Amino acid sequence: MRATPITSTPWRNEHPCRAKAPQEEKSLKQFLEAYRHEALPLTNDHLDQARSVLDGWQKDTGLDAGQTDYGRAARPSTGTRTGPVRGITYAEGEPAGFVLGERSMTRPTS
Repeated sequence: MRATPITSTPWRNEHPCRAKAPQEEKSLKQFLEAYRHEALPLTNDHLDQARSVLDGWQKDTGLDAGQTDYGRAARPSTGTRTGPVRGITYAEGEPAGFVLGERSMTRPTS
């Protein structure tokens, strides 16, 4: 199975990429309807599977690792109180994608 990036974000109307949201939501809906899927926290038990997804993506780009975010994504993050957010998604029992991110530390203004 070839990994395809799927993104779903709660877009704000003023976001500059707002036009992309409907297509991404459609892609996510198609993925969820087409495959038996499972999303799990990305723990040390799943790092090898996430690395296989990343290696496949890097190969598919046709670019050198230095031209992509490969190096940053390949380094597992350590958990802190405010982040990171990490997860892995399986489709039909095979690793299909993973998420690395950080929780927002933005505080509401009064």
